[in-house]
Amino acid sequence: MQRTLIGDDDEESMGEHKRKMGNKQYQQLTKNNKNLNDAISIGRGAESTAIDTKLNLQSNNEKLSNTRDNVFRMQGELSKSNRIVDVIRRNELKNKIIVYGVVIFLIAAIGVIAYFEVFK
Repeated sequence: MQRTLIGDDDEESMGEHKRKMGNKQYQQLTKNNKNLNDAISIGRGAESTAIDTKLNLQSNNEKLSNTRDNVFRMQGELSKSNRIVDVIRRNELKNKIIVYGVVIFLIAAIGVIAYFEVFK
């Protein structure tokens, strides 16, 4: 009698309901598993990109360090060359003074020789 009051349909619908709920949960778990696998794949791709970026940055750091060293070396060489150019300029001025002195001396000597030749 109780069976008829509750009804056989209720038991079947309860079983159907449990099966549908289980199916929904399975689908949700499958979806979550797929999302998790996608996230893992994206994470691995990001990790690979991060490693590549790190290696590129290390390479660029080495290049910048070498460039900095070259700039400092060139700065030292420029400093030396500036000192050499200053010495050359001072020597150029000294040489000009000597040349003008020799020219004046030669003109004076020619003048003295001409004076003695003419007035002798």
